[in-house]
Amino acid sequence: MQILFYFFLLIGRLVIPDSVPDRPNVLFIAVDDLRPDLGCYDNHRVISPNIDALAKEGIRYERAYCQQATCAPSRTSLLTGLHPDEAGVTDHVTHFRTLHPDIVTLPQLFTQAGYSTCGIGKIFHFAEGYQDAESWSEPAQFETTSKVNTYVQPGNQTKGKGVSFEITDAPDTAFTDGKIATEVINKLHHYQKEGQSFFLAAGFLKPHLPYSMPQKYWDSYAEGDFSLPEKDQLRPEGAPDIAFHHWQELRGYKDVPNQGPVRSSLMDSLRRAYYACITFVDEQIGKILDELKATGLDKNTIVVLWGDHGYHLGEQNLWHKHTNFELDTHVPLIFKVPGMAAKSISDVVELLDIYPTLAELAGLKLANPVSGISLVDQMKKSRKQNTHFAFSQYFRPYGAISGKVRPTHMGYTVRSGEFRYTGWFGTDADIPQFEELYDLRQEAFERKNVTGENQYKAILEDLRRRVVNYKNKRYAQAYAIGG
Repeated sequence: MQILFYFFLLIGRLVIPDSVPDRPNVLFIAVDDLRPDLGCYDNHRVISPNIDALAKEGIRYERAYCQQATCAPSRTSLLTGLHPDEAGVTDHVTHFRTLHPDIVTLPQLFTQAGYSTCGIGKIFHFAEGYQDAESWSEPAQFETTSKVNTYVQPGNQTKGKGVSFEITDAPDTAFTDGKIATEVINKLHHYQKEGQSFFLAAGFLKPHLPYSMPQKYWDSYAEGDFSLPEKDQLRPEGAPDIAFHHWQELRGYKDVPNQGPVRSSLMDSLRRAYYACITFVDEQIGKILDELKATGLDKNTIVVLWGDHGYHLGEQNLWHKHTNFELDTHVPLIFKVPGMAAKSISDVVELLDIYPTLAELAGLKLANPVSGISLVDQMKKSRKQNTHFAFSQYFRPYGAISGKVRPTHMGYTVRSGEFRYTGWFGTDADIPQFEELYDLRQEAFERKNVTGENQYKAILEDLRRRVVNYKNKRYAQAYAIGG
């Protein structure tokens, strides 16, 4: 198996595209920390007309899931087509080429097929040296668009964390995401002029903390009530402590206490600011999509929009990501493919399915094995039942994200059509030390751990078996791939 994998890696360095007279372009839109709080996902509080319009014309996946609810592992998984254990990236410091020096990433596949490929904004993880020059036909433009400080107001600018949100009466282009949109539009004009086939990736930074946006987007939510019902703020009944964290990503901002409760008025403002950032980014996406149409490039361009993971806004007594829960793993995923009818698909899918899907849509042969499955057949046909499962994972302790502390436990979770099971495994353990099972048929997120209820015994055993098999298989494959 190991020999075969390396054989495919070696021959895959040269990708021969299928004979396609007019190859489709790809506009690849990533949005940081975006959970499916959008009008097209039935959250009508959020103002997102441009993404909603894309969904109306495209293929919207109702139940798409990331493979780890934090930036670097999720993005690496999507861009390599491998699960986090296979890719060897479960923290924010390990580069996937440490384990896979010769692997062909998604944009690299298009580069090797003769496409002009360009990444603008956050595509790979936001870290120096992480943009992976091998993936692109020209240098990634992350640095040129990220030199604007996270904060716009001079008084807020700091090397560390400043305030948790910032509202500024300034134009969109004063903010990094406004600059990203401008750069992407300029690139579209270049492609139109040169007549090049392209893979253009646009990576927006908001609604990631700190929530910084122009005043007008904050004002658009002036009439909203952003409090949460008390029942939504409760931890799931019977959930083990290991499933949670202490909001470390939010802690440390100047207006947020380092420990203990956060005042309710601040939490309400943070929710409002998160939604305002979504509307700000939606406007930037709208500008790009309008220009794509104005240039006529839309007629032959596949558009895919995705969020790298979900997010908590106080639900389940949690903020931000870094868990295996539904709100952290559930993401928006929308394709618009020329010639394909618009539809919504309720089947469970994974973000790593994007890689083989785009390859098939573009007529490109995969350069190396991937773990995702192509969704093209599903896009073309109406399936009557869901038979797929989505797997994700997250470790503890929380500090292992920095790479300075080794994880003591890894939680592996599987989402079926109706349930979520999570098993927490100690180092080198074959059976889970802690277990969670949630019935999601009537709930938007987890309310009660039902592992001890007899009526769920068969479901618990089935999903536990799937997680154990998944864990063992991914570890074995990671060892084989990495040598």
